[in-house]
Amino acid sequence: MEQSVLDSLKSLKEQINWGEYIVNQFYFKLYTGKSLSQIPSYDFDRYSFSTIDQLKLQNENFIALFHEYIHYIHETTTMTGMVSFTYEVYKRALFSNYVDIPNSSDFLGIGDAHKDYAFKIDNTTSALIGHTNFHLKDREVIEVTGYVMIDFAAHAPYENSLEEIPMKIPMVTYRYRDVVNNQIAEDTLLLGKYFLYEGLASELDKVVQEKVSGTKARDYRASEYNILKLLTYKLCPGLDKHAMLRAASLSLSSFDAAFRFVDLLEQLSQSTDIEASLKRYSDKLVNSMVLQLAEVQEEMDGIREVFSTRVILHSAMDFLMQKMMDGMRHRISNPTFEVDLAFAGSPEKLVDIIPICDYMYVFDDENEYMRDFLGTNQSLEIAYDLKILMCHIHYYHSKIQKAAKNVRCPMFTCCNVSHRTDFAELCQKTPWKIFDKVHHENLQHCPYSYGVAYMRATNA
Repeated sequence: MEQSVLDSLKSLKEQINWGEYIVNQFYFKLYTGKSLSQIPSYDFDRYSFSTIDQLKLQNENFIALFHEYIHYIHETTTMTGMVSFTYEVYKRALFSNYVDIPNSSDFLGIGDAHKDYAFKIDNTTSALIGHTNFHLKDREVIEVTGYVMIDFAAHAPYENSLEEIPMKIPMVTYRYRDVVNNQIAEDTLLLGKYFLYEGLASELDKVVQEKVSGTKARDYRASEYNILKLLTYKLCPGLDKHAMLRAASLSLSSFDAAFRFVDLLEQLSQSTDIEASLKRYSDKLVNSMVLQLAEVQEEMDGIREVFSTRVILHSAMDFLMQKMMDGMRHRISNPTFEVDLAFAGSPEKLVDIIPICDYMYVFDDENEYMRDFLGTNQSLEIAYDLKILMCHIHYYHSKIQKAAKNVRCPMFTCCNVSHRTDFAELCQKTPWKIFDKVHHENLQHCPYSYGVAYMRATNA
């Protein structure tokens, strides 16, 4: 976020573009709503355009960029995000044992002991995430009417087994309007990190727009952005936005973030001094994080050791884990730094704490070959290693978890490796099969093939 871009935001009137943070893959997409021909300096032979036009795009998409960047900050600096990260590592390590070598696009049956392990880890991950926007499809949430706490047995990897952790999940009751039939109805949702993430990011991007541009930000109509706010209205009416977002940010530094947020709102509703109550809660949280720091570092060191023989993945994972440890230390210094900097009108200072992740500008052209632009602030070596990690994780989710029958490579619209044209249909539908065709002889720096190779626990 260059200062020149922030300066030009003073004339920003309306943010119409949107983005998408790719969970557990540590990058995001910005949908520009433009064709490449609308970029004055775009070179259709070199598939590139000028720094000035890149800055213009950054300016035009700044609020969407900031929103997705906040997701990355929460994924890499909070206990909630780090727990998701480590759980994903354990699941990938587990399933890598069942790659059908040499047919790496197939997987053998999973042993019963590992099935139980995977089931409990998946259940815990789902509970921590809670419901998502899919639960609210075609629903405009009107109000939150109450909640109850549900007991849940979470599990955490401990040495070579799983440790059971009792936790509570808020089940929130809400009224909504069905936008299809225009009927009013009531339902429940499980509150987890998803609605906390979306509520925080949407409210913070509005704060930044108003602070920097001096214009009133529009409200989001999509209900996933409003659950946090409506729940606060119900449990602690009168709580101002800054206090609400600090409470939400504080809660993300706990394993059971949703429960902590609701519990903190209940405490604040009984408080006669909101600032003093938040300060006490924050101080207690900081003391807890200080005690956890060595344990988290030990966990990260263990993950580094797991990847020690997979050179490129080790490099990418080491990069991310160092950001996470730095982020945790910043949380100890100021547990709500992202909220405070947004309200101070200084969002540009966030990149000094957590440098922005890679992100992709998505264009509207029908011809998808080298259509989109994946930018990076990292060294070229780290950026390439992160692409391979992205593909490695994508492979796990799309093939092992069978997320969809046809799943394109995440690099499909910004890749010029010869495989992209030689095996275009595979890249678009089953990119893992390229590795079966070329194996080690002709990977040609194909990130997806390297990602598959590392699922086999081999050094490509």
